[in-house]
Amino acid sequence: VVDQFSAAAGRAVTDPTWDIRGWSYTHLWRAQHLRDALLPIRDLPNFTLLASCDNERQLAGAIRAGWLPTLWSPRIRCDSAYYMVGKLRGYVCPAERIGVAKVDCTQCRACMDRKPPRIDFIAFPDHGPGNAARRAAVGHD
Repeated sequence: VVDQFSAAAGRAVTDPTWDIRGWSYTHLWRAQHLRDALLPIRDLPNFTLLASCDNERQLAGAIRAGWLPTLWSPRIRCDSAYYMVGKLRGYVCPAERIGVAKVDCTQCRACMDRKPPRIDFIAFPDHGPGNAARRAAVGHD
């Protein structure tokens, strides 16, 4: 199924008659048996597939494997533009930040542009359903 999806996505995104740019996130970058099937999608020129990391320990492995990783963590603050993990610099999603003008994904482009300058990963603060106050503060409710 992944091979079929990979082929279909590759045809759609690389078809010159379609003006498609996009991005998505996957936890499957860690699945050894699927990794090779994901590489053609990850490496498309106008589509970025980012590695979803569940914890800070996974960041270095994703970077070594050639991925632009993302990290969700309750320790990431909504009032800061950056989040450091050792020497790795994470850019906090501006749509999730408090106190900044609302920026949407097409304006920011950090997730779309494969490797933003001086950024090692994209950081997402806790904005899940269990954190109603933070969701309200960033305009999700």
